[in-house]
Amino acid sequence: MRVICAALAEERGLEPTQEIIKRLGGWPVVEGTDWDDGSFSWRDMVYKFRKEGFSVDYLIDFSINIDLKNSTTRVIDLDQASLGLARVYLVKGLEDKLVREYHTYQVDLAVIFGADKERAEKEMLEALEFEVKLANVSFKPT
Repeated sequence: MRVICAALAEERGLEPTQEIIKRLGGWPVVEGTDWDDGSFSWRDMVYKFRKEGFSVDYLIDFSINIDLKNSTTRVIDLDQASLGLARVYLVKGLEDKLVREYHTYQVDLAVIFGADKERAEKEMLEALEFEVKLANVSFKPT
């Protein structure tokens, strides 16, 4: 079965992922000058992500959990979002080797999906700088 799945994945290549990205509204770094900031809606994106079965806790982790003080009730739990790279590395900043490699990985993915390399380097650096700022204001995991 794994051989069939691998062969199918190899045959289809990026197409399934590109179709999903398109349904989600596109990826600005790949869309380049065709990206329309004015038509982007964070709320719509959340609905689309949920419809596709993806997590939506990018800025805020929202969940409903059992109340630890009363297991017969549920509570709304708001928490900080997960980061793409562990906080312990991101707080070291852009001088950290692993953080630089993370940036290279981001750029490589964008280019594989069709982004212009220079644009990808610039925009992924901006995204990484934002993620570093989030890491620096987030709480250490307990």
